[in-house]
Amino acid sequence: MKTALFIIATLSTLAAQPIWELIWQDEFSKPGLPDTAKWEFDVEGNEWDWGNNELQNYTSRSGKNAWIENGKLIIQARKQEYTSPEDNETKSYTSARLRTKDRGDWTYGKFEVRAKIPVGVGTWPAIWMLPTDEAYGGWPHSGELDIMEAIGSEPTTHYSNVWCSRTEETHGKGGNLTIPNLNSAFHTYTMEWYPDSIRFFIDAKPVTIYYNEHRDESQWPFDQRFHLLINLAVGGDWEKEVNPASFPARFEIEYVRVYRQKKTS
Repeated sequence: MKTALFIIATLSTLAAQPIWELIWQDEFSKPGLPDTAKWEFDVEGNEWDWGNNELQNYTSRSGKNAWIENGKLIIQARKQEYTSPEDNETKSYTSARLRTKDRGDWTYGKFEVRAKIPVGVGTWPAIWMLPTDEAYGGWPHSGELDIMEAIGSEPTTHYSNVWCSRTEETHGKGGNLTIPNLNSAFHTYTMEWYPDSIRFFIDAKPVTIYYNEHRDESQWPFDQRFHLLINLAVGGDWEKEVNPASFPARFEIEYVRVYRQKKTS
């Protein structure tokens, strides 16, 4: 009887595991600038400091802040004066912010990015998602999904968060893990987004889960299409201290892969 129960339990566990099908990817195999069929340089927020009082201006296709080499996407923040054409303001740092908006937009799925974050106080790398259509209004009402965020002043801490208009007073809810070699090795950052939950992992280790409580869009605006963003900010409201010696700082991305869940009988 024990053997039979064990077999039933094992089969039930296997049946519960989702089966994923790869539907979008960038392996960064072609040197040069990022593929414009997949990525857009996002610079429009230079005008309002991206809402976080960040110290960098993002540049567009300059080849100095984002490029592909040796099978990796490199985003580099530099100590360099640059005047943004968006608002004619000069800042002391440059960097890049890439997004898949209207090139890759998804509702639900598995999102996997293998990356090595930069070293240095003042760096703020992120892998995240925003709503493409903002069906429920501007931020935070239509939500935000942070697959990975880290700041240089906390070199061993990885954060994953969900943002919407009912996630606590500051709109954010999530978790973090301590990873000793966080910025000295590549790690795999994963988010599994289902109709009833959003689950975050690093190297297959669970970080946090956010559940759909079936209230309304203020708690679950995550039933609309979102797009991916990868960027490296300098300073800001979270990473307040900036050490100029930290720059240039490199954020390296080995691949980005998106999966959808296969329907099974």
